Amino acid sequence: MENYQIVKIGDFVEYVKFLKDECKDNDYLFRGQREGWALLPKIARDVKPLNGKSVLDIERLIFDEYERISRPYLRTVFQSEWELLVIGQHHGLPTRLLDWSKNALAALWFAVRKPATKPVEPKKQAEPGVVWIYRHKDESDVEKGGFHNPFDISYTMPVCPPHVTKRIIAQSGWFTAHAWNTDEKKFTPFEEERPDKLRKLVIPASVFSEMRFHLNQCGIHEASLFPNLDSICRQVKAMYTLEKDQV
Repeated sequence: MENYQIVKIGDFVEYVKFLKDECKDNDYLFRGQREGWALLPKIARDVKPLNGKSVLDIERLIFDEYERISRPYLRTVFQSEWELLVIGQHHGLPTRLLDWSKNALAALWFAVRKPATKPVEPKKQAEPGVVWIYRHKDESDVEKGGFHNPFDISYTMPVCPPHVTKRIIAQSGWFTAHAWNTDEKKFTPFEEERPDKLRKLVIPASVFSEMRFHLNQCGIHEASLFPNLDSICRQVKAMYTLEKDQV
């Protein structure tokens, strides 16, 4: 049974009203998901024990190899493993970081950016999107990239990253760095670890298209959140073509 509040959001106005009524300071992080997947970082989702090596062993091997061969492609010399982790996270490396944003509208866009996943069984409704809200105020620590060893943290913590990419700036990006549960030998889903700090907003698939329209009016779209030429081209395409849930 969930120990966090679940709220169904009917439309864009209702979403903004919830923010106005319930998120009255700057101590919140937001994460948009196309479905209600567990709050687990990529290293926990994609990496399994292999050839007698644990997930932690493989995590370290992945990072060390990434650090060794990535240097010709990095534009600067990074000062810490945190900075390298952030760059790797943005380029698809399995890490213990999970993406969040200080921008509630950006998080909503990630939840509704594409039409909802079609149900496998006939007559079932399409999966709703989700925006998680995490209140990090009064947490014992906010990591800023220099105090802890990211591979030896004892609790999951919010991370305020250095602005090492334009994408972090555009998305008002933050992270949670997830700790390994030594007793259960796994990464624990954050909603199980800290339900008292979380709320889950459920976005029906039927309003995805309307949400995207209003987000675009607010300047939240592909090109604003991913500042590169590929995203500009995708945004121009979106202006003059229809997604499946708009036909």
